[in-house]
Amino acid sequence: MPSTFSVTIYLSLVASAYAAANFTRRADGSAYQADASIDVDAIYKAVQASVAAKNKVLATYPTCNDCDSSSSVDIVGEWSDLVDGTFSFMADMDVDCDGVAWQCPGNPDGQAQTSFGAMDATQAPWYVIPEEFYQQGYLQPNALGAVICNGRMFYGVFADSNGNTPQIIGEASLILAQTCFPDDGMAGDVGHGAVDVAYIVFGNDVPDGVGEQTLDYGSLKALGDQKMKELAQALSIGGGPSGGGEAPQEPEQPEPAPEEPEEPEEPAPEPEEPAPEPEEPAPEPEEPAPEPEQPEVPEPPAPSQCARKRSERVSHKRSRSRSQQRNARRHK
Repeated sequence: MPSTFSVTIYLSLVASAYAAANFTRRADGSAYQADASIDVDAIYKAVQASVAAKNKVLATYPTCNDCDSSSSVDIVGEWSDLVDGTFSFMADMDVDCDGVAWQCPGNPDGQAQTSFGAMDATQAPWYVIPEEFYQQGYLQPNALGAVICNGRMFYGVFADSNGNTPQIIGEASLILAQTCFPDDGMAGDVGHGAVDVAYIVFGNDVPDGVGEQTLDYGSLKALGDQKMKELAQALSIGGGPSGGGEAPQEPEQPEPAPEEPEEPEEPAPEPEEPAPEPEEPAPEPEEPAPEPEQPEVPEPPAPSQCARKRSERVSHKRSRSRSQQRNARRHK
């Protein structure tokens, strides 16, 4: 019979193996990645343009402790007029291992708690906001956020704040950082230094299923897709509200196609009308028919000498008899 110590070691190994397998399964971020119908590239460019225009700057923060002011980034609230409570910024991405995984490699100053619980940085995707900015009321605890990195978009929640001096911007949980940059060896002391990561925060929207240590990926993704499609539509980028919206209207356009083949049916009767035309010229050859009859009438032959003589004799006789008749009347 195994001892209690052996059982404890065995359960610990099983739990570790399960955690490792669970982390590996979700490290690709597919469970909380934006829907393929969302135009990530267009939204990324929209964030860059909004930040560059400096419209409605809410605050400015450095991206590292020893950075000069030239490297500071602005948080802009221009889109809050389109989708209430929305703001965005461009920053780098450092790793936050506070919470359950506070002893992750390269995190000597880690803390066992996060701002609203003890989230697990190896399981829950989250982003970090400066404590001062949070205190100004721009977002709620666990507010939904979308992060665009390496041409892909992933969702997370606002689970921790930065209260260092100075307060910096541009941090994410270990799992989100490793999902964004899987080949960079992201850890507590290894981050992504380029300011090319777009952060979009929906300050008034919190997904269901956020617990003390983990969160529900399905609820996170569902709300993320809904809000991103709403924002994309407001920006005239494409897509539509969750559930289809205007997207299905595009396939309806081919409906006129079946009507086109009906058009040739109208000219179909046309060949029937000219059909009787050949019947009309048929009587034409009948008109010249009488023409050959005229030459058939033979001209009267010239009287022969005998005929003339007979005529002369007859005429002579008639003339003589008339003369005799006159003489007879005289004698009477």
